[in-house]
Amino acid sequence: AFNVAVLFVILRATLPRLLTMQSLGDLGEVAEFLGIPGRDELVEYVNMAGEYNFWVKLAAFQGIILVEKVFLLTEFLPLGIILPTISPIVFGGVWQGALVTAVC
Repeated sequence: AFNVAVLFVILRATLPRLLTMQSLGDLGEVAEFLGIPGRDELVEYVNMAGEYNFWVKLAAFQGIILVEKVFLLTEFLPLGIILPTISPIVFGGVWQGALVTAVC
């Protein structure tokens, strides 16, 4: 029974994403379909965010995670991958970004 439960959790977490990616193509096409800005524009936003005060960045990061969890946005957007990826850039280093991501 335990193995079936683990398998169910793994399938529940991965199948929707796999089906979405398969039906819509690669991540660039998915981003374009959802209206997410291009890579250059996103880099500009991340660099702008890096200039803010640490506490403002932390509050915004925590707010994004809260909205993601409440509205189940991870089912449609790969925020669970994007946020940990950009956190070292936004917070000024790998250790800082990893610590903020782990705490949030």
